[in-house]
Amino acid sequence: MKEIIYFILILIITKSFVVKDEIYIWFPSEIGIIQNCEEDEVRVKFELKTDSRKKVAVHSFEFDTTDFTLVINGKEVSKSGTFYLNKKHPIKVEIKYRRLASKQQENFKFRTNQSGYLENVIKIKYGKHMITSESVRNGKDQILDFTESCNDSLTVHFPYGGTISGVSLYKDSASLESPYKSVSYGIGDEKNYLKFSKADIGRYYVRFGACHWGNEFWLTIK
Repeated sequence: MKEIIYFILILIITKSFVVKDEIYIWFPSEIGIIQNCEEDEVRVKFELKTDSRKKVAVHSFEFDTTDFTLVINGKEVSKSGTFYLNKKHPIKVEIKYRRLASKQQENFKFRTNQSGYLENVIKIKYGKHMITSESVRNGKDQILDFTESCNDSLTVHFPYGGTISGVSLYKDSASLESPYKSVSYGIGDEKNYLKFSKADIGRYYVRFGACHWGNEFWLTIK
């Protein structure tokens, strides 16, 4: 009996010292771009983060538009280079290029040395503005500029807050009237957006609500 107890204790202690090999890397799966005129220079910025204390290698950068400039942590670098990130040192990535009006979406690809993240794709979509859950939680003001777009309308995508999420826009923060615009959607529903035309130029108070959380912020269209 004592041997069994000792064995169980040793097993528990051993498991407590086991280091998890699973590593997570965070980056946006989609990025919305309002600026979409033909031959305009487009600049796309995002950040790569990980929970790994060890260095994660990032390399093999590709883009649908072959002629692009890659900037890592503020410095222009070679597209064939290898760069490293860890928990304390994320990588700030910027790509610069000129787009063709014939494309509504382009894909930026990169690889890492971690299983589960060997091949990665970030979709860049034009004429869209994507609001993140982080910016909603922080109540961050959102500003859209029609002068940066060659389209007659803009699409604003909202985050998934839970099983059901709802967004309502008001012309005044104290308004008790019906919303100017609103949308309700489920998790994974592709209709998590509102469309705006130049007739909608103005400042709106947005109320976002989900199953267990919500917040309010200002949306300006100019």
